[in-house]
Amino acid sequence: MTRRSDLIRLQPSCTASPGSGTAVAGRHPRRAADLQHAGQARYVVGADGAHSITRKLSGINFPGITYDRRTNRTAHATVPTEWVEPETGALSVPGYGTILPFLPHRTEHGGFSYAPFPGHPPLVSTTEWDQPRTEALMSLDELRASIRRVLGADLPLGPPTGEGPHVLRRLSGGNTRVAERFRDRRVFLVGDAAHVYTSGGGPGLNLGLQDAINLGWKLAAEIRGSAPPGLLDSYETERRQAAHRMVMYAQAQAALTAPGSDVTALRELFNELLGHRNTVQHLADLTAGTDIRYDMGCHHTHPLVGRFAPDMELHTPTGAVRLTELTRTARPLLLDLTEDASVAGALSEWHDQVDIVTAQPQPTASAATALLLRPDCYVAWASASSRPDSADLDALRAAMQRWFRPTETLTAGEETQRDLNLIEPSIT
Repeated sequence: MTRRSDLIRLQPSCTASPGSGTAVAGRHPRRAADLQHAGQARYVVGADGAHSITRKLSGINFPGITYDRRTNRTAHATVPTEWVEPETGALSVPGYGTILPFLPHRTEHGGFSYAPFPGHPPLVSTTEWDQPRTEALMSLDELRASIRRVLGADLPLGPPTGEGPHVLRRLSGGNTRVAERFRDRRVFLVGDAAHVYTSGGGPGLNLGLQDAINLGWKLAAEIRGSAPPGLLDSYETERRQAAHRMVMYAQAQAALTAPGSDVTALRELFNELLGHRNTVQHLADLTAGTDIRYDMGCHHTHPLVGRFAPDMELHTPTGAVRLTELTRTARPLLLDLTEDASVAGALSEWHDQVDIVTAQPQPTASAATALLLRPDCYVAWASASSRPDSADLDALRAAMQRWFRPTETLTAGEETQRDLNLIEPSIT
């Protein structure tokens, strides 16, 4: 469900029998209230944002932390053209200094940002802590006063030019919350419906995209009838781990952006740590949401197992290709990098379930000689042996059975169920 329609009833079934599913009723928000639509869906995925109706109708609580100390003021406004450096777009404020565009700028008293988007008047923002509450309408005068407190200098702001709509808002507080569960029988939550964060830099967006990819391939396998038992249950196990990791990140960001000389000292130390490549890589992976390690249901014999697969350049019989290009089919991928392609033949019974690619890596690529990737690009199995032995290949087959199921193993009844699943449910 998305925010294009109002969900008014949701009744998931507990069974997995043919014809079972979730009863859904909704209405279009811009049409008459009596123009409702209802139907039966095999599954419902709530991607309807932080105020998710899907989550509320499913009775799923949304516990977390409310930060009510911060006040953000934002407006489209004009600034003196002579204060803008034509080469860099930076804003030079007399009595303060140069402020680079689009980047958050922190002072001892708060935060400031200046975003001159092409074709629009600049977007000017401030963040302050412990401001008194007010019911007054937001105004440019209020933003001017806030800038004076944050920068210690005046910035003349004029009304925005051009056609609107134009932003003029004040937001107090923020939330970091994670749903108590991401699944209620046949109903799933993804993105902001499952978790919200006050941090910047896009980690919430990255997290939501990975939610969708993680759940998407598993739902597809379930609908096709090729999912092994418990596959859908792994969605919450894996993505809750990632969501709680992001809670830590959001709270750490909030601490580093607060005003005060003690925070300034902490930031100076943190800046020194950013001089180390490993630190930068660690934070980049954390921001991207790829720093976690999933439990793949086996002993981790290779450091890449459970991790997001690193991109690498490969040499195949048809030419050079990057690993990211090979994963576009959204199918399981067995990458055989052994010199004699000795791994590829181990999965003959899964020939219609997995893409098998033999290649040679660049010398600087991963130390792995074979990788099994799930459709979400997480490594389910890996080997570093130049010629994997029978134990390695048994572990590969076990990984395939853990995450996939060859279609040949479907019984006649299961094939019938698969065909029923592929029939689109009717909407009345």
